[in-house]
Amino acid sequence: MEGKVECIEFDCEKKYLSDFIHMTSELYSFKNNTHDSEELKHLLSGTHILSKYFVLRKFCIYQNEKIVARFALTLYPDDDTAYLGFVEGIEENQVWRYLFEQAEHYAEDSGCKKIVGPVNASFWIGYRLKSDFFKDEPFTGEPYHREYYLNMFLKNGYEIIERYTSSFYGAIDKKYTNPKFQKRYKQFREKGYRIISPEQADFDTVLEEIYYSVSELYRDFPIYKKISCEDFCEYMKRYFKIINLNMVKIAYYEQKLVGFFVALPNYGTLVYHVNKLSNILKVLYRKMSAKEYVLLYMGVDSKHKGLGPALAYSISEELKKINGTSIGALIHEGKVTQAYASDLIIKKHGYVLLEKKLK
Repeated sequence: MEGKVECIEFDCEKKYLSDFIHMTSELYSFKNNTHDSEELKHLLSGTHILSKYFVLRKFCIYQNEKIVARFALTLYPDDDTAYLGFVEGIEENQVWRYLFEQAEHYAEDSGCKKIVGPVNASFWIGYRLKSDFFKDEPFTGEPYHREYYLNMFLKNGYEIIERYTSSFYGAIDKKYTNPKFQKRYKQFREKGYRIISPEQADFDTVLEEIYYSVSELYRDFPIYKKISCEDFCEYMKRYFKIINLNMVKIAYYEQKLVGFFVALPNYGTLVYHVNKLSNILKVLYRKMSAKEYVLLYMGVDSKHKGLGPALAYSISEELKKINGTSIGALIHEGKVTQAYASDLIIKKHGYVLLEKKLK
């Protein structure tokens, strides 16, 4: 690389915080910028509600005193993996080679045996690398990067260890019926299952119930780290402002929550930029008039197999009412939910998680 290049690890120095946060504005348009600057600011300063669970080492890379790349390494107690996240860089091979060299150096310095990424600090905050359809605007919750990022990872010794897909579904005609889903829904209702939308007054209680379900269901997911019920509920309350409760379905059997399905309007990147009044008003309008929903979280107790299609049926009936489209978001490859209502799938986006073993 021409000129002076340096990698600077920082703590809370204003210059480096600002450079780290605002670098993405140079790489993305407003509609493609999925980075929440307010949340990132709390993570970098150690004041995020989840900061207590990990150590975040932050780095800016400069070429001739201009920031050209950034990254962070997340370290967890009793874990010899360093999680590489918030990775951004200009389209220059040597910059990326230097970035990965520095990441490996500091990971080894921290006693780690491998690097996994992209992971933005936590399973709960965001991970995975987009691999296709870069001309499409990202939906809410979708990771988005420049097209050359995956190639940079692969050229520098990283291997794909997990794959994920998002399925885009067309509008459901009011006459359409999925016989399997409808049958499952009827069967579970006849067995005494209650599939309902929560009331606003019950939202806190429902969050706690979902927490215990999630802790069991997601424990074997790659990079999953358990957090306390209190922190989970506090962090997830942010969704309360942007979801429509009729698009949240919960299943009870003998007074116990045994399944859930959470969908939220597709706001695109609007919800990451609510520092302006105009954007807040756009979010409120989208919430009231949404015609596309992101099917974001779904879980079913393993003792209640077959409940997933019944929950999906209840969501599809809500979509029918508004002639809405939907996106089955970020499904781990091999999960049965990848094949749900396959006759309605228009296209699929792909994502990967990568790993590199250290010497």
